Amino acid sequence: MPPKILIVDDERDLVETCLRVLGRRGYRCLCAHTGQHGIVIIDQERPDVVLTDLYLPDVDGLSVLRHAREQSPTIPGVLMTAYTSPQTITRARDAGALVVLPKPFSNVELLEVIDRALR
Repeated sequence: MPPKILIVDDERDLVETCLRVLGRRGYRCLCAHTGQHGIVIIDQERPDVVLTDLYLPDVDGLSVLRHAREQSPTIPGVLMTAYTSPQTITRARDAGALVVLPKPFSNVELLEVIDRALR
């Protein structure tokens, strides 16, 4: 069974790009456009990696990562954000992010980060 990657972002174009790039690599992708929907998917599907944006319309990405970590401490999290201040990086790591992926990012960077998270 291929690894399941949960993508949580309200930018539909970004989600579609991630779906296409990760799908070509053979990953099974799940997507949510709100943090709350991402939390529901975490509970139902137990993804292998959670890839979430920091700023979402309802629950922020840090809360999504914390929830994933509470459900299963081994689920690696990746936080996508254009705001990569030292404080944001520290808060992301405290919430369970293995990696902070600065936006915008290339397809190669996305694949490298997901591959790293699955190791």
